[in-house]
Amino acid sequence: NIPRNIPLNILFFNTEGVARPDFLQHYMHLHSSRRFHLVIITNTKKEGSEAQFMSQIMGFPNTKTIAPPPSGMERVRGGIWCLWNEAEISCEVVEIPRNQAIAQQAHIFIRPARTG
Repeated sequence: NIPRNIPLNILFFNTEGVARPDFLQHYMHLHSSRRFHLVIITNTKKEGSEAQFMSQIMGFPNTKTIAPPPSGMERVRGGIWCLWNEAEISCEVVEIPRNQAIAQQAHIFIRPARTG
């Protein structure tokens, strides 16, 4: 568990698509210099089914995904994945409903993990 007075290490990572061959390589490079408590991956260009698999590879058992918005275009854009370990922190991810003026948004409430 993370003591309440220790800062959290949070990575915001715009991947331009998790299917890119260098995605995991870039993540592992960042992860090698710092241990992250929460990773927020934007512009995943993928649905949530792949997030569970990737989060396990990246060492995070907990995943919340926000699907890319529907598009009439051939290319998928958007998508947000939040990855964390419930043994360290508690995250509540609340997706904000989309409308015409707003792209994807979410509120993430982070708390220390409950002990004992």
